[in-house]
Amino acid sequence: MALDDEPTIVTRAMSDEVFEALIEHLPDAVVFADLERRMEFVSKGFVEMFGYEPEEVIGENTRMLYANPSDFSAQGSQRFNPKADVVAGAYIVEYRRKDGTVFLGETRGVPVRDADGRTLGYMGIVRDVTKMVRDAEELQIVRHELAERLNRSQLLFDLSTREYQGVEDLLEFTLARAAKILGEQTAIFSRIAGQQYVIEAFVSQTGQAVERGTVFELGNTYCSIMLDSGGVLQISHMGQSEHAGHPCYENFALESYIGAPVEIGGKVVGTLNFTSSTPRVVRHPKVDEEFVTMLAGWLGVFFDRAQTQQRLARQNQNLDAMVELQDLLQRAELTQLESVRAFGEFLFEQVDILGLAVAVFDGGRLRVVDAQGSLDALSGNELPEQIVPETPGEFERPSLQRWQTSRSAMPGASMTLCANLSYAGQSVGALVVDVRGQDAFDRRDRPITELSAGLLAARLSVVRQYERAQHEATTDSLTGLSNRRESIRRIEHARRNAPGAPIELAILDVDEFKKVNDTHGHLVGDAVLRTLADTLQAHFPEAIATGRLGGEEFIVASHTHGEARLADALREMLQAFGAHKFSADGETFLVTFSAGAAQLGESEDIYAAIERADAGLYEAKRGGRARVVG
Repeated sequence: MALDDEPTIVTRAMSDEVFEALIEHLPDAVVFADLERRMEFVSKGFVEMFGYEPEEVIGENTRMLYANPSDFSAQGSQRFNPKADVVAGAYIVEYRRKDGTVFLGETRGVPVRDADGRTLGYMGIVRDVTKMVRDAEELQIVRHELAERLNRSQLLFDLSTREYQGVEDLLEFTLARAAKILGEQTAIFSRIAGQQYVIEAFVSQTGQAVERGTVFELGNTYCSIMLDSGGVLQISHMGQSEHAGHPCYENFALESYIGAPVEIGGKVVGTLNFTSSTPRVVRHPKVDEEFVTMLAGWLGVFFDRAQTQQRLARQNQNLDAMVELQDLLQRAELTQLESVRAFGEFLFEQVDILGLAVAVFDGGRLRVVDAQGSLDALSGNELPEQIVPETPGEFERPSLQRWQTSRSAMPGASMTLCANLSYAGQSVGALVVDVRGQDAFDRRDRPITELSAGLLAARLSVVRQYERAQHEATTDSLTGLSNRRESIRRIEHARRNAPGAPIELAILDVDEFKKVNDTHGHLVGDAVLRTLADTLQAHFPEAIATGRLGGEEFIVASHTHGEARLADALREMLQAFGAHKFSADGETFLVTFSAGAAQLGESEDIYAAIERADAGLYEAKRGGRARVVG
């Protein structure tokens, strides 16, 4: 009988010998139990799966096989009692082997009845689907996160490419996509003018329409509540909240709301919000609040940028050149270096300059990302103090406003002009150009240089936000190590880049961490995790990956070099970490960790190696903790 079949009732109408012969080679575990759920028969597959010999379990209750007593009770209520209806289909629960390891078992359980229909006992067929489920869960997580990232990346792409098709089209497309992601009916992008709430874009799945330019009193909108709160705000059921008497609820009966302010240069210029006429059963998760906040920032940047570019297009004869630069920047990779190089190539073609350099802020200082022509020597260095421009004030549009001239700062340069690259009042870097003569430059080339620098400033602002989002998506916020997804990606990347090169990995787990939290508090527990992360990085500076998998569990992976083994290095690290004295409430205490190490086979699935390392970790725990197995 295959596990994929849909058995409902088994009739013991054949001899035990015949039945045993039929299931002898079945890889799944087959168990017969009496009405009290005491095991009467187990198959060869059961012995291999659970690790028990038949004589160890015959007569024992199947409770011993369940990892969680609640599952035993639940299945007893649903399936394994004479009064229960026959339930078709499989279910998955956690089982415990003889060695204590837990696995996921896809199970089908049915009553065993005689020819008269009386229930004699129960039969269960169990298949170990641990790897399949975990792989599926990991894949689902990766797919979900990838889908989220792709959705956001696609939004960013469309924000850029649709800008010249009209800001209304840009906003409506983005709002429709975002509303679908959030599961809300209506999306609004507004502009705040004093106490007026001006609709710039309105998208609704209900068929309702509100014209662009429609004005409401700000105090009569939910966004007034959000702005008073100081940041992103969500209300799942407005009618049961303290705001049930708000004019917006009385007029429109909108139950669900999530919104965030749109800020430019620290000033609130509008709002982004999503609503539905039905309350939410479950609040939006934190990631949705972060998404709305991020999208409000992005839309604010692009909305302001679009308006700025529209004004510049009407006023400046160099519109065609600006469009060309925009195209160049959009085709370049979303990195500082590629954006700056595209800008430099463009500017050298458009204006008569001898050299240029672009610097960006790095740790509070201006570091030159790229330099060309006569200023090539600046590349990679800190911008000389003599030509660092003044910090700009808050400007309404992203253009170069403050220029300084120095005839001696750059040896070999004819004349250097320097300006802040500022966008929405925020300085993101500086531009230095070496010109042949200032009069000719001011008359012919200054306008296009300033305009193109404004686009570069906006691009660098976008890059900064993108890189910050990338960092947050791949880094564990508590320890600064790679998160689980990024750690796995780095190991996969290392194996692809060096096929055949031996790789070892290990799983670490802080010993008795719950006791640390319960005794000294979570702040001390966090300090323990950070200390372990710092120790891990200090001992494995050249590791392929050092990451936090979650909770108190960490991972490290490195190439194998000669006789050096990862497990030996971990034992040295254990000595160092175990000697560290932690202090709390006037007393000091020590903390250790346990670890399991495994070699990653050349063609082995990474998760299989992690599972083996995890098994070593459990062995270390059972062996008394504070040790490394592998």
